Amino acid sequence: MDTKVTYIPKKDIITYDYDVQSRDILYQRIDGIVKLFNNEAEITVLSIETLMQPILTKKQMKNSILKVLVAKEYNLEEIKEKLVYLGYERCDMVEGKGTFSVRGDILDIAISNKNSIRIEFFGDEVDQIRYFDISSQRSTENVNQVQIFPITEDIEKEPNGSIIEYLSESAIVVFDELNKISLRSEN
Repeated sequence: MDTKVTYIPKKDIITYDYDVQSRDILYQRIDGIVKLFNNEAEITVLSIETLMQPILTKKQMKNSILKVLVAKEYNLEEIKEKLVYLGYERCDMVEGKGTFSVRGDILDIAISNKNSIRIEFFGDEVDQIRYFDISSQRSTENVNQVQIFPITEDIEKEPNGSIIEYLSESAIVVFDELNKISLRSEN
């Protein structure tokens, strides 16, 4: 039996005007939050700082998901705008997680450093959706629909959600750094 363990690190606190946060930490945080949202995490490991930091509410997360279905019509410009809003960066060719590219009627979105989604349009209609390997550009799976989640938590200026609202009734939460939890509760 494989237990699905999810670790959500604390968000870096930036004291300057510019953003120098580690993309790896941001991606690991959002991946963990998405796993909780999709009820894919059986065990969640986090620190007290992670628990206390505000995140997107479940409603904000649900409303931000980009859903694309085969045989449905979409405005490609609106999809590109939505991807930028969700934190994706446009480039000439997808190179790694958080990037997307448009070549004619083909939209590629890198959802990890290895895998991407290719959406092919025929006019405004989605003709085909498939996963592909970034390095080889080979298709791995055709699908009829896909959900694209935010790649960043910063889609809302002042998120006011909590990880607690994402936990299912059967979720197991393991708190790291018990001494800090005691100190925080005293303060």
